[in-house]
Amino acid sequence: MDNVEEGRVYEVLSTRQGRFSCPLGGELIPCDVELAKLEVAMPAEDSIEGVIVEYSPIECDKITCPNYLNCSPNGLHAGDRVRILEVLRGLRCEAGRSLSLCRVELTL
Repeated sequence: MDNVEEGRVYEVLSTRQGRFSCPLGGELIPCDVELAKLEVAMPAEDSIEGVIVEYSPIECDKITCPNYLNCSPNGLHAGDRVRILEVLRGLRCEAGRSLSLCRVELTL
């Protein structure tokens, strides 16, 4: 478990042989993982493919907005450096912000 960090989102690449009993309950299956690419809302003016930016969550209290989970996604923290892999589309923001939905990867 040395290569994973609490609070991040990972993609399982493959599973390994064997199963282990967990003292807290359940069964553990060893696997190879990598940090997942995430879809997040970014200010449109910062949404340039290939650029590395410091991530800042979009502060918003409109929890019923369809974009809310993209504005404060699991797996990223304020100050993380992310590479914008792809600008997917513009988002309609209920608070009137100019946002784009971007696929990003964390750069450590």
